[in-house]
Amino acid sequence: MKILASKRRLDIIKHLKSGKKMPLNDIAKEIKLSRKSTSKHLRILYSAGFIEREFIGLEVYYNLASIDNKISRFVINAIK
Repeated sequence: MKILASKRRLDIIKHLKSGKKMPLNDIAKEIKLSRKSTSKHLRILYSAGFIEREFIGLEVYYNLASIDNKISRFVINAIK
């Protein structure tokens, strides 16, 4: 769970818990971080299976993944 040790990644998960898909630019604005750094954190969360991405036109939209792992689901539900 070292992946969730970053405050920025926790902030990303908090914003995606709303259930709506968000593009990189919106996520970066919400967590007050550059696009480049936000992209890095999103890539880590995606690689770990916490988020999904969808390409719509030139934009990439992110949302929380449907997590089958009970421990990961518990951790995400505990994030406020």
